[in-house]
Amino acid sequence: MSRPRRNKDHDAFVRGFLSFTQLVEKLLRYALDDDIIPFVDFSTLKPVPDTHIDKRLRISYSDSVHQCAFNTAALPEHLRTMPNAPLFRFVFIWEAKSQKEKLPIDFQIGGYDDNIRRRDFKAKKEKEKEGKDSPLSLVIPILIYHGTIKWEKKRLYDYFSPYLPDNLLAFIRQEKYIVIDIQAMTDAEIEAAIDLGELRSAFIALKHGHDKNFFRKDLKKVTKFVTSIPSKELLEMYVEMLFEYMQRRSELENDDFNEIVEQSNDEEMTTTFKTVFQVAREEAAELATEKATEKATEKAVKAFILTTRMTDAAIAKALEVLEDYVKKVRQEMKISQS
Repeated sequence: MSRPRRNKDHDAFVRGFLSFTQLVEKLLRYALDDDIIPFVDFSTLKPVPDTHIDKRLRISYSDSVHQCAFNTAALPEHLRTMPNAPLFRFVFIWEAKSQKEKLPIDFQIGGYDDNIRRRDFKAKKEKEKEGKDSPLSLVIPILIYHGTIKWEKKRLYDYFSPYLPDNLLAFIRQEKYIVIDIQAMTDAEIEAAIDLGELRSAFIALKHGHDKNFFRKDLKKVTKFVTSIPSKELLEMYVEMLFEYMQRRSELENDDFNEIVEQSNDEEMTTTFKTVFQVAREEAAELATEKATEKATEKAVKAFILTTRMTDAAIAKALEVLEDYVKKVRQEMKISQS
């Protein structure tokens, strides 16, 4: 069963900024506990296109998956030097929700976790035949919640715990996950989260994404954090995604939205940001044309090439384009496939 149509804007926007590996790293550093971060090798962080989600779950949910190596040097010496210790890696599963689920989230998380571990052990057995080893995954689900009502972290376990003794409760599985509850944060708290950098714009946009009038009167509150991306090309892509989301949620026509953008683009904004606004305005005027569609596809391919280590085949599958087209764009960018 697919999600309600009204949530597609939110889902597309979240998947969009999760395609930027540098933004995902900031989110992870924000969400993970300080005692976990030393074990995460961020230099190897990369997206994994749907490979861990089975057919049933892929149809039911829209998820982004990232993985990276496990930094064994952060382990205590007595664990680091153990003989025959297995290899490990981190797998981060992102789930965005704009409304509460009727069932406990344990069912969904448990399905992800079980599927990944089955694949791990299947791969491990295959590698052992070759005299090699294959890593086991430390799965960390992260929920980004931006609904209109408070997220209640009621678990499957909570339905049993008040009524049964501990020896019976031991049979109730407890799934662990991290919640980034954007709706529970005030605008001031989001603005003060310096470590999030330009993601503060995305957080404020998602927090108010259910209020179509917010973007009509407080556009500048969203846009003032987006200029910290060092690459001009990636900055333009991020701003375009942000603008498209705000325009769709405000239910304004292109010309009306562009007028609001124009009014917000005053002297307080930097030269870089003015340039990005101009590019976004020009391209927004062509959104309905075939040329604009081609541009959007090309920019999406470029974003994947610049920010990930995915193969051309994987990018083509993720964006539903021909592999030859991805290869052509990569050649024009003069970036080799690693």
